[in-house]
This record gives sequence, structure tokens and C-alpha cells, in this order.
Amino acid sequence: MTDVCIRAVVESIHSSPTQAVLYLSGGASLALGLLMSVPGASNTVLEAVVPYSRMSMIQLLTKIPAKYCSQQTADEMALLAYNRALKLSSPGSEVPI
Repeated sequence: MTDVCIRAVVESIHSSPTQAVLYLSGGASLALGLLMSVPGASNTVLEAVVPYSRMSMIQLLTKIPAKYCSQQTADEMALLAYNRALKLSSPGSEVPI
């Protein structure tokens, strides 16, 4: 995907009413830089957390995961981020599931 295409996608995200909390780890953290590099990120990103160390992930999940890199751990992170977004979002804004 070209830089022009990426910028267009990110601008589209920022121009939507969607607001989100992002919990990212590993290579997915690159997406945060892309989102934050385009004006309008403060309308979209409510909070971003990168629990990179094992202890940070344990504290986020409030348990030791069976595997740090797994679909189950990703699902648990997504649910925590969604619940946090519900608390931080503006009334009437869209918080994607």
C-alpha cells in the first residue's frame, strides 16, 4: 500500500465519528504511528497503550496469559480496549466492536 493510500485510509478513519482505545503489541504498534501522523487523530484515538513487556501485559490482563501471542490474548485485549473506550468516548460517538 502506498503512502498516499495509507494517508487516505487514515483520513477516512479520522473523518468518521468512530472513537477507539487501542491496545497494541508487537508489530501492530506500527499502526499507531500511522494513525497519529495524520491530523485528526485526537478525534479518533481516545487512548493508546502498548503493553510490550510481559509484566505490562500481565497487569493489563490482570492475569498471566496462557500465551502472550495468541488469538485468545488478542481477544481479551480487544474486549478491555472496547470497555475502556465506552468509558472515555463522547456521548453519541461510535465505538466499534
